[in-house]
Amino acid sequence: MKDRCEEALRQLTIIVGRKKAELLLKALVANGAQLVMTTYGEGTMDPNYLLKVLGLTAEKKKAVITCLIRKSDQEQIMDLLLKDFQFDQPNTGIAYTTPVGEVSF
Repeated sequence: MKDRCEEALRQLTIIVGRKKAELLLKALVANGAQLVMTTYGEGTMDPNYLLKVLGLTAEKKKAVITCLIRKSDQEQIMDLLLKDFQFDQPNTGIAYTTPVGEVSF
């Protein structure tokens, strides 16, 4: 049963600027995300330093979104992040998934 669970579920973690968080949450739920949790924080890096080093502008206020998605929905959700939220562009967000071995309620 553990193997079946690992194949079926993924934990999706997204780090994004707070300005995009609410719209992103609505899109995730509409695309099947479950057990969605958002944590708000503020980056500690000086945006001027980041700008000098990488040529980027940093938004200090961040949202970290975690949720469970089906493996079968993973590609669709990642495409959504690329197309609708421009995650393929610098300084827009970071998203990754990890397999879930067990879930206890």
